[in-house]
Amino acid sequence: MIDRLGRVWIGTNTGASSYRENFDLGPDDVPPPTVSITGLDVNETPVDLSEEIILGYRENNLMFHFQGTSFIDESALRFESYLAGFDKTWGSEYAAADRRIRYTNLPAGSYVFHLRAKNALGTRSATVSSPVIRIRNPFWLQWWFLLASFLLAGGLILSVGLAVTHHRQAERLEALVLDRTAQIQASLREKEILLKEVHHRVKNNLQIISSLLFLQSRRITDPGLMSVFKGTISRVRAMALVHESLYRSDQLTLIDMEEYLRKLVYHLLEIYDVRKAPVAADIRTQGISLPLETAITFGLIVNELVSNALKHAFPSERKGVVKIILSRVGPDAAEEPAREKGIELTVADNGVGIPEAVKNGTPDSLGLRLVQNLASQLDGKIEVRNEEGTVVRIFFPE
Repeated sequence: MIDRLGRVWIGTNTGASSYRENFDLGPDDVPPPTVSITGLDVNETPVDLSEEIILGYRENNLMFHFQGTSFIDESALRFESYLAGFDKTWGSEYAAADRRIRYTNLPAGSYVFHLRAKNALGTRSATVSSPVIRIRNPFWLQWWFLLASFLLAGGLILSVGLAVTHHRQAERLEALVLDRTAQIQASLREKEILLKEVHHRVKNNLQIISSLLFLQSRRITDPGLMSVFKGTISRVRAMALVHESLYRSDQLTLIDMEEYLRKLVYHLLEIYDVRKAPVAADIRTQGISLPLETAITFGLIVNELVSNALKHAFPSERKGVVKIILSRVGPDAAEEPAREKGIELTVADNGVGIPEAVKNGTPDSLGLRLVQNLASQLDGKIEVRNEEGTVVRIFFPE
């Protein structure tokens, strides 16, 4: 409806509204756009924009948040920005739908962010600016560091001068040390050769004894006496193998128990003629090496226990396995850290087991008595059990 004043009245569900054509705004009547900087993130962390901002040299990733109002066509609003200290002039116009702009990896210096906008009519807003933002130099470019570096360089020059002064004395001293070291090394090599020769001769002598006992045993027909000879031969061989290992090794103080026990057990399988029989050996030592005297004791104990298993655990060509396990236990060990620190030797078989009388009483055989005596020399604790065969565990504290 149009009234006599030319006003157009439009009815709505809340009342009536009027429109007058002469009230429309022309291009000159539209106010300029407005902009404001609403926030700043430094390395993704918001900071206060109310005063000057001082940042460390690693706090050099800035993101400015801003808002703008066009008053005519918001979609046509365009922004221009200029980071004084980084940009040379105002940048190109951009829409900035998300109302933010990012600057990354800024060098040390002082910066001020300037922002303005332009509406669809080309009218620009007033320029708004951020507080001064200062990014400090890294510490190696600070005056105090440069001064310290200068003083350090001076000290180094002085030190070099002193070092040159004493260089000739040091050369003479080094020559004397090298000469003395060469003499000591030559002496050590000579002693190593002599020690290896000693081990070689001991091994040969024990081998001769073992061979003589073997030749003598070939004339024996009594089974009991033959068992005694085989036990003696295996014990001599156990001691000979230690000296052979030292003679063949570059290490003259420690025995590799893996290699030693493997040779010893295979020798026992040969003596008791079960190397090709269905009795296998499982040897695990965790890479343990032991001194000469300790290795001989361990070897004799293993010799007696494995010999006993081969003689009694597998009657009538029964199949089986003899396990020899050498492991470290205690606080520093991977297994059973709650136990006392030491070495545990386990010899187990899956044979017929050990009689209760022998297990619980005093052993009447030379082999078992020898095991007890040898273990006591190293303060060992013996445990004998029947677990699907015979299991003997001996713990030696360290």
